[in-house]
Amino acid sequence: MVKLPVLSKDTERKLLLQWRTRLEAHLLTGEHFHWRKAERERRRRVDAQLPSKYRSRPGPPEEDDTGIFTSVQLAEERFKDIEAEYRRQWRLSGTRYEGYVGWLDRIKGRVLKEVAAIWIDRAQSHTKWYRDVCGPEIDAKLMALVKEGQGWARAEELKWLQADRPSKRFETRRTVQGDSTAKIGASPRADDRAKQRLRPTITSPIAARRLEEYIQLRGIALTVFASQVGTTDRTLRTFRKTGTVRRDIFDAIANGMGTTREALTKPE
Repeated sequence: MVKLPVLSKDTERKLLLQWRTRLEAHLLTGEHFHWRKAERERRRRVDAQLPSKYRSRPGPPEEDDTGIFTSVQLAEERFKDIEAEYRRQWRLSGTRYEGYVGWLDRIKGRVLKEVAAIWIDRAQSHTKWYRDVCGPEIDAKLMALVKEGQGWARAEELKWLQADRPSKRFETRRTVQGDSTAKIGASPRADDRAKQRLRPTITSPIAARRLEEYIQLRGIALTVFASQVGTTDRTLRTFRKTGTVRRDIFDAIANGMGTTREALTKPE
């Protein structure tokens, strides 16, 4: 079973405050348990003022649609709040879009539980209504959001691959044609020696920014992360500032973030 990455305490706190704010904005903090009763009484008063042939025949309480629109809107907003946090995580992970699809299903499950919890009452008068009437509407809306998120992640991965493709074509052509693509004026032996020598450092402002985001999202102290990857916090501060670090430390940073050198340096 796919598991969602753990969010930092600050991020979970932000999501909690957003949830409470949305509940208050939609008046779903207790008064919503009286909505359906108030709506039935309103309809009775209206019908009482109409001639008998124009009066509506009230349906059973479990078919009442009062509260459905508000609940669906709340679920949509909540899903987008949570997904926004995990989109940042997925961008940093460098994994394929299929992995994000699993995350979306877990986010959907979390939202369904949270919204269902606000309609469950001890008398069970709203619980059955939610399960049979309101819940399916919310599930359908969240399924549409999951599909939308799948399309976004697939497009993002495709964009990364398309951005890398020209350089891969160039490398293939070089391999096939040998020295025919070497720089004019450079001898074949000199070019071979240059290719054999690797720079001792790597420069990547993109990777430095992603490291910064990774640490902030997880709420990890810089000293703690530096210890995990076998370096010092001073080295990591310099990397974040200049974008340059020793090759072996760069690989250790990528490994500590659960990704690879190539994924960490991918253009956005």
